[in-house]
Amino acid sequence: PIAALRELHTARQIDPTRAESHYLTGFVYMGRHNYSEAVVNLRKALELKPKLYEARNALAACYMSLKRWRDAIDAVEPLLDDPLNPSPWLAHNNAGWSHFEIGNRNRAVHHLKTSVFLNGKFCLGLLNLGTVQKHYGQIDQARLYLEQARRKCPKHPPTLLQLGEVYEMLRRH
Repeated sequence: PIAALRELHTARQIDPTRAESHYLTGFVYMGRHNYSEAVVNLRKALELKPKLYEARNALAACYMSLKRWRDAIDAVEPLLDDPLNPSPWLAHNNAGWSHFEIGNRNRAVHHLKTSVFLNGKFCLGLLNLGTVQKHYGQIDQARLYLEQARRKCPKHPPTLLQLGEVYEMLRRH
């Protein structure tokens, strides 16, 4: 990562208007969990190239890591209905989880359902939707989404504890 940051620093010195260099710098800082520095670079990338979709999603993810939920929603909002966005399920997932964190149930469920509709194999979307449904007491729905995640995502399944909790809740009802 240090070598990559050095190379990117050089690239930004040679051409400070190249948005992709700022994006990649932000991405490296994200990987190092230095979200504040990542935000600075990602915002600069978007200032230079507002349609750099990857940078916008990464910015939302940084804000989520910083628990800045409203900022995450604001960052990802332009991606939600943009027909050129190559990964709309990521934008809807980020919006959905951020809305969940601020207590906006309807918006959270809407965006998370949209994320799995757009990409039925999107493991994180299925897991998040199951988690949100469980949180709001929609146990049958939670079971459905968590079981789908377990089936479709063998490398990243929901934990057995998550499913066990849902099964126990169903048993008690």
